[in-house]
Amino acid sequence: MDLKSYVKSVKAHWVVLLQAASFVSLTVKGFVSPPEYFDPVATTSETKSLAAFLVALLVGIFFYLGQRWSFRRNGKAWALATILLILALVASDQVFREFKVGCTCRYDNQTVLIGMEYTDLGSHDSAKHKGELPCEEILMNFAGKANLVWTAGSINSCRRKLTLAYLATFSLAALSMLSALQIVRCHKARK
Repeated sequence: MDLKSYVKSVKAHWVVLLQAASFVSLTVKGFVSPPEYFDPVATTSETKSLAAFLVALLVGIFFYLGQRWSFRRNGKAWALATILLILALVASDQVFREFKVGCTCRYDNQTVLIGMEYTDLGSHDSAKHKGELPCEEILMNFAGKANLVWTAGSINSCRRKLTLAYLATFSLAALSMLSALQIVRCHKARK
């Protein structure tokens, strides 16, 4: 399939592509939740919107790949791709969960983004308590102001890690789902 015929095909099926992207996004959103923390630069809704946009792009790319390799003989390759994508999804989800544990803390019934590197004040407090206080108590000692305890650079690093891990997990979940659906399509093909 050349680019010109692909563009024609996309134009003819753009409503279906949009519906597929929405379906995949809503399904994936059901089990991959975005990072929950107050972020004045990029809110959770902006991160969700970016994830939905990525899924729409992935559906478009998958539409092309699915058209190109949709024969019965391609089913095994899609099954292998699905298995690899699922393994990558599990790994990505575990990384995302680890970042959530290491980079966020609960304070006053809210999730607060923290860092990994102490400020001078945070180091002094940690030394005073021999570094054994949970992050919740540390935040209580500083009235919930994470920027007094952890450096801005380490807080921003955690923000980036959480956002990228979320986007990777969301995208891999969508790709796994699309790849699994492609197996069914290949199985139903005549050739």
